[in-house]
Amino acid sequence: MSRLVAFIHRCLSQTARAAVWLACATGFGCAVMAPRSEPVLVKRAQMHMGTVVTITAVAPTEATAQAAVAAGFREVRRLEELLSTWIPTSELSRVNAAAGRHPVKVSPETFTVLKRSLEIAALTEGGFNIAIGPAMEAWNVTERARIPDETELQALRPLVDLSQVWLDETASTAFLSIPGMRVDVGGIGKGYAADLVVQAMQRAGAVAGAVALSGDIKTFGRLPDGSRFPVGIRHPRKEGAVLAWVELQDEAISTAGDYERFFERDGVRYHHILDPATLHPARSCQSVTVIAREGMMADGLDTGIFVLGPEQGMALVERLPDVEAVIVDHRGRVFVSSGLAGRIHLVPESD
Repeated sequence: MSRLVAFIHRCLSQTARAAVWLACATGFGCAVMAPRSEPVLVKRAQMHMGTVVTITAVAPTEATAQAAVAAGFREVRRLEELLSTWIPTSELSRVNAAAGRHPVKVSPETFTVLKRSLEIAALTEGGFNIAIGPAMEAWNVTERARIPDETELQALRPLVDLSQVWLDETASTAFLSIPGMRVDVGGIGKGYAADLVVQAMQRAGAVAGAVALSGDIKTFGRLPDGSRFPVGIRHPRKEGAVLAWVELQDEAISTAGDYERFFERDGVRYHHILDPATLHPARSCQSVTVIAREGMMADGLDTGIFVLGPEQGMALVERLPDVEAVIVDHRGRVFVSSGLAGRIHLVPESD
């Protein structure tokens, strides 16, 4: 999934190139003590899951807000130990190591994210694929900037076949039936983590807040002044520019784009979002932003819709409840789902 980095207006400086910006109401600092009759906003950032994780909590007292933020970071660390393929002892790493040999028993959290990954793969007609890793490694657009030949890609095709991912709900096991297969939930796991972090924060007493994991953002409640959380969607072809603004409440947002990990050769852009059907970069979109109630749904759908393309992708969005999207096609044309009418503010090109 496209890496997104959020910033809080007048609080945290921008940390990296971004696809979505989260801007809280002006006047709030990184840890703000409001008058006793007003809610308190606390905001902190740490490095987890290979990226900057920003957690904002609104609570009746500063102590409660701080406790909610701490609970959120504990949940991030717990999930990282289960889902990160960069940690050799994680459950997903053990599933990958056992490919072609035997099933691996996993936790309810790991099973849930794998099961939902397969469901979103079906929704997007295979556009979202957690087994695409071997093909992405062959391209390796950020380091080697190479174009693999068709013989190499065809040899990898069995390893990206999602039908060879077997989940046994009764035994709570996961099995990859072909040696060399591996799954990576980076394209959905951060959205799932955001969902669970929000739950942890609410249990700790937060009445509102936002979680940004690599820019996959989940919000709940409202800011202390009663406003919703304003989020800016990055322009896919103008560095540092905002394409549109939208306000969120109890929603998640995630963007997939072709502008963060790519190289160009002979005027052609080669990026990291591969079409599992061709094992080549998907060509129909520049960016896809999905807004949904669940972070996991937003995070998984944006990549799948990017592969499907604007016509099929928007048709899918219009069929799904509580899901909206902003799609920029390969020509730069912007498509907005019907449910966002009156909610989204497209920034004029002159801005």
